[in-house]
Amino acid sequence: MPDVLEGPVEDDGASGVLTAYVPGTIRADAAWDDVREGYATLLEGLGRAATDDHELGRPRSWCGGAQWPDVVQYRLVPLLPSDVGRRAARLVHDVLGAEAEASPVLVHGDLGPHNVTWAVDAGGALTPVGLLDVDHAAHGDPAIDVAPLVGAFGAAAVADLVTAETLARAMRHRATLSLQVAAAAELIDDVSLRDHALANVVSRARAGTLYDPGGSAPSD
Repeated sequence: MPDVLEGPVEDDGASGVLTAYVPGTIRADAAWDDVREGYATLLEGLGRAATDDHELGRPRSWCGGAQWPDVVQYRLVPLLPSDVGRRAARLVHDVLGAEAEASPVLVHGDLGPHNVTWAVDAGGALTPVGLLDVDHAAHGDPAIDVAPLVGAFGAAAVADLVTAETLARAMRHRATLSLQVAAAAELIDDVSLRDHALANVVSRARAGTLYDPGGSAPSD
């Protein structure tokens, strides 16, 4: 992860920091077989890292933290079609219940392909060398970091990387990711982003892909 060199600096509602150079390149188009071992290494390292939960944010602090369920229930659900709104409320309830059963570890909070940089050796093998956007780091359910991988590669691919229980929780987390984005946008009055995220919730609910792009659902 990069060292912070200066900042944060805020201007016109945005903020940023100057960080040390992060080596490698983003390989968002890489096939799962080419990055599986790298993600396994990242997840193992995060899970073993010593953390002090008092020095880290709580999960979803960027989209309301402990208030996120209320933001969804009282400010977002009324904007959704009634059937999807009822389902959205259940998704939040389900993910909170599921993560309560997990042993918390250090989580990146947005461990998708857009936030990992890779080095390529002479044989073409990829090795992770950097993590970007660590401002969502928290002490939480390790399935939080598996959820973006489910979204990017599908539950069937990720299934051999984690336990069945962790995968089921990750799929529940994945189902709420657009609700998290919508809540964050609602809190800063970004109507365009909020409505885009809610449209994703509706389209995925209609298509049966809330939990997994492949259409599967978590086993209870």
